[in-house]
Amino acid sequence: MKDLIPSPTASPRMVRVCALILLLAVGLAHFGGLRGVFTLDDRRDILENPTIRTLAPHPMPLSERGVMGSRPLVNVSFAVNYALGELSPRGYHIFNLGVHLLSCLLLFGLARRTLENDRASPRYGGLAAPLALAMALLWGLHPLTTHAVTYVDQRCESLMGFFYLAVLYCAVRGWHTARTWPWDCLAGLAFLLGAGCKEVMVTAPLLVWLYGLIFEHGQPRDLLRQRRVLFWGFVPGALALVILAFLGGTWGSNPQYPTITPWQHLLNQPEALWLYLRLSFWPQDLCFDYGWMFSTPAQAAPYALALLPLLGATVWALWRRHPLGFPAVWFFVILLPSSSIVPLKEFANEYRMYLPLAGVTSLAVLGFFEVGRAAFGWRPGQGRGRVFRLSMALLVVLVAAALGWRTHMRNLDYRSEVGLWEQTVRLRPGNERAQYNLGTVLMRQGNLEEARVRLTEALRLYPERPETNNNLALTLFRLGRQAEALPLFLEAARLQPDLEEARFNSGTIFNILGRPQEALPHFEALVRMNPGDVKAWNNLGQSLGMLGRLDEALAAFGQAVSLSPGMVEARHNLAMTLDRMGRLEEAVVQFREALKLKPDSPDLALKTASVLLRLNRPQESLPYLREAARLDPGNLVVRKNLGSVLANLGRPDDAAMQYREVLRLKPDDKEAKEALRKLGR
Repeated sequence: MKDLIPSPTASPRMVRVCALILLLAVGLAHFGGLRGVFTLDDRRDILENPTIRTLAPHPMPLSERGVMGSRPLVNVSFAVNYALGELSPRGYHIFNLGVHLLSCLLLFGLARRTLENDRASPRYGGLAAPLALAMALLWGLHPLTTHAVTYVDQRCESLMGFFYLAVLYCAVRGWHTARTWPWDCLAGLAFLLGAGCKEVMVTAPLLVWLYGLIFEHGQPRDLLRQRRVLFWGFVPGALALVILAFLGGTWGSNPQYPTITPWQHLLNQPEALWLYLRLSFWPQDLCFDYGWMFSTPAQAAPYALALLPLLGATVWALWRRHPLGFPAVWFFVILLPSSSIVPLKEFANEYRMYLPLAGVTSLAVLGFFEVGRAAFGWRPGQGRGRVFRLSMALLVVLVAAALGWRTHMRNLDYRSEVGLWEQTVRLRPGNERAQYNLGTVLMRQGNLEEARVRLTEALRLYPERPETNNNLALTLFRLGRQAEALPLFLEAARLQPDLEEARFNSGTIFNILGRPQEALPHFEALVRMNPGDVKAWNNLGQSLGMLGRLDEALAAFGQAVSLSPGMVEARHNLAMTLDRMGRLEEAVVQFREALKLKPDSPDLALKTASVLLRLNRPQESLPYLREAARLDPGNLVVRKNLGSVLANLGRPDDAAMQYREVLRLKPDDKEAKEALRKLGR
């Protein structure tokens, strides 16, 4: 390893111009993505994530935070967004785009310094800055990056990518300066921060080591010894990855999906890799969710055999330490964690290509450069240099314009959650997840009939998913088809016994159908699983009350009120139970508390007055009856009770007025006529 690499050949002015072009072009292409909406996992990790509501540490254990448990730095970034703009998607998109722009600059810097390295500079050094600009520009503009940039939740991928590039950039700067340790320490810090974003970061030290072998004349063992500060600096990040994997890791199968074995995942990866390569060179029909593939060995064999030449060429280039070997191995190494035997719940996804795509675009730029140079017979300092450079620049501009336009159009798909899933279903009609997610979004938006169609199709494609059973049942319930909904709720609870929503909905329908004995086990299970579920306690009390078990019902309603003193329904049910038990004084207290919480309820005012009347306190009941009459002027029961109380209090004229109002509303009301006769009116 040399102590010092010569200074870069590109002038500072050229570097600044290239950086400005890069930022403007990429920013313009992705600008439309700022109007994107939240979708899919954004709901879980942002809209319904209590840990981002404060910048202070949240007491929720990492193991209960889902994916964010193993990606705490991303969670902190969401908390920063929430502090600045709460749940407005615009701020989250601006952050993601900012990360992507910084990553483009890092890739530009890394590529430029690599091409000016003494291994590559004899061939590329004079055009290092333009070539590096082309690599970073085509990567930053490529529509494959939209999944990691515009889909907010995949900040995990883009932020990890930023720190990954920072590790490599700092390591290279360390090789290119006499004082290596500051850059080595920065590389270690970037690796540690990247470990808090996504597990793929684990491959960064390997790429740094391979870079040293190819470009820095290092020997395998000597590299570790000569750059000991750099490689020891990766230890804290490696420990963090292990700790986060144990405390909050989420790799592997999910109860909502089929069990995926390592062998099944591996079988599907040859096809997935070819899909990634095809989309890299021809990004047509990009799809938000590609669904299941489940290849057999026979189906996987052609793809695997086709990959062998690529793998062989990569190994040969590494063995010969050829500069083109690095972007090739970049592609395979970064995809290694997600494209090997780790049984992830998705076989292929576009966001996984965010960082590997940089290797493909870099290799493509250098490949076209070599082809063009051979065609023009150009060598540094001789030949038709101007024509060659202009031709290459024109080609880059045309490709960049095409990619930028395609990225702009792809970002438009993210402006509507329904539109995004409709496009996914159109491209992959057999994708159960796409049908399910489209149906779920339609259900949330109130388009129940179309939601029913989509969820029914999702259930046909994969009947074992509890969420599909639950959401289809919920849709049918809202359509008034309760009898059809109940078996689906029960099936969802059977498939996933801890799916609280399915149990709650099953019990609720049983109560509605007058079958409290069957509802009871569901609500009892819910309060065991989640003792803080106030709605479950309330509905448990309703089931017990319907069965005549009033003492137990009273305890359940009391627990609900204790957990949520402001829950009107629980207060009302508690008061009604006390009333049924003859504990009228206590019932009055609860009715009054409920009325404070919901002062515009004529029903609560009437019930409060009714209990007071049975306690023989007509004077106290009068204000409640007047308020009930004001809130619901057409309520005949209120008018009759008010007339009766006024008559008993010796106010016949006021009483007669109420009875006449009853007759105005219902001219043939016999009770009102008889009351007026007794009053002599």
